[in-house]
Amino acid sequence: MEERTAELKKERQAALILARENELMSFAVENASVAFFLIDENAQVLRVNASASEQTGFTKEELVKMGVADLDPDFPEEAWPQHWKELKEKKLLRFETIHRHKDGKIVPKEVEANYVEFEGKGYNFGFVRDISDRKEWANKKEKLQEELEKQVEQQNQIMGALKKANQELSRSNEELDKFAFAASHDLKSPLFAIHNLVDMIEEDASDSLTVSAMGAFKKLQRRVQYMEDLLESLLTYSRVGNVEDIPSDQSTQELLESIINLAGMPLEVKIDIPHDMPRLTAPRGALLRVFHNLISNSLKHGGRADLHLKVRWQDLGDDLEFTISDNGVGIDPQHHERVFEMFKTLQPSHDTGSSGMGLALVKKTVFHFGGKIRLDSNPGEGTSVSFTWPKYKPTQDL
Repeated sequence: MEERTAELKKERQAALILARENELMSFAVENASVAFFLIDENAQVLRVNASASEQTGFTKEELVKMGVADLDPDFPEEAWPQHWKELKEKKLLRFETIHRHKDGKIVPKEVEANYVEFEGKGYNFGFVRDISDRKEWANKKEKLQEELEKQVEQQNQIMGALKKANQELSRSNEELDKFAFAASHDLKSPLFAIHNLVDMIEEDASDSLTVSAMGAFKKLQRRVQYMEDLLESLLTYSRVGNVEDIPSDQSTQELLESIINLAGMPLEVKIDIPHDMPRLTAPRGALLRVFHNLISNSLKHGGRADLHLKVRWQDLGDDLEFTISDNGVGIDPQHHERVFEMFKTLQPSHDTGSSGMGLALVKKTVFHFGGKIRLDSNPGEGTSVSFTWPKYKPTQDL
């Protein structure tokens, strides 16, 4: 009798524990953050939790009277048998679908369907998550990706157009350089003949020429000399980047001194050159051309007898910057771009003996070697021209 009592006591304790576990499980399911649906093999909803009601807008009482097809348009009644068969075979299915909210709105869902059997019957334990935020972000991401691809395509089209335009510009510049070279070279011979003819006429007929006629001959000589200088400048311009010396170690101090010695500057003109001028690797002819034209430009256009030129430099790391300034008449800012154009001078060319090519040559040479150039000037305040030059440029890039 005592043994039977003890067994009954154990059975009651086991039943209480099981009931408590079932109660705990029921509590967990009821309060889970994901929606829970218990569905039978006929697609009938048997039980739901609070989250299912919140996600669908229906009360729990309304939900347990519904079938799967009432909630999920992707599972009409005729499609359910095949789905149930697959679930029964695989025991677990994960997929995305849609649910119809009570207000008619279609909401994307993620479903985890579990097949279980209890007392000989099959059931679907379904756990459902609302993935609206995830889908919205995925749609935004897809649109952003499409927009990015569209922009990349547009940029590629622009780059293609720019490349084509650059190739066309390069071809045009090459043809222009060839034309300038041919024109300047071919015109030299007849100009030289005219020059010699004028000299011969002046020499043979100088005693019989009037003062007026002699003046006209002198003017003609100056014009012919101007044309010769212009053609020589044009020829030099066309050669920039095509015919250059091999880069070698250069002393900018020696370059400037040689320019000054050959320039024949008036005694009134002063030029200050620092004693610590740098050395760099560059084609001698190109660097000489830049310094010579900048100094000559100041001498020709300074506009005063007591002209004072100053040369300065500074180390910018990979580049050196040189500045040549004067205390001349200066240049109005509206003409700053114009002075770097070919054949452009602010005074009549025959009055200054200038071909109008000096600063154009400087700009083309500096740009070819990867440098930059700028002009700072105002009327009555003098002029400063600064340019940068790389400390070293590999020979194969020239």
